[in-house]
Amino acid sequence: MSVNSDFLILLTSAEIGDGVADLGARLTELFLRSLAAADERPAKILFLNTAVFLTTEGSLVLEPLEELARGGTELVSCITCLEYFNRRKRLAVGVEGNMQDSVHAVTTYGKVVSL
Repeated sequence: MSVNSDFLILLTSAEIGDGVADLGARLTELFLRSLAAADERPAKILFLNTAVFLTTEGSLVLEPLEELARGGTELVSCITCLEYFNRRKRLAVGVEGNMQDSVHAVTTYGKVVSL
């Protein structure tokens, strides 16, 4: 398993897709578990809006996120979003980042995937 230093994933919701929330949450869980087991992993994952619920206490996907972090993927949760949802003190995996960090990342990585 290797980290692709030019690959970024941008998660903007705790659920993948626009539709049934329960299905979207399940898809997110399956995606992150599959990503943690993949041969190639992203260098960074940015968590914006409700995606910060994935990196905080009570998340059902902390295990695969911790595995990604141990493997070298940087996990960055939007500090504005954490504060908005009153979850800043509940961050369980990864680090906080600001919007300047997010803008820099999406404008410098060669491969950006938004989910």
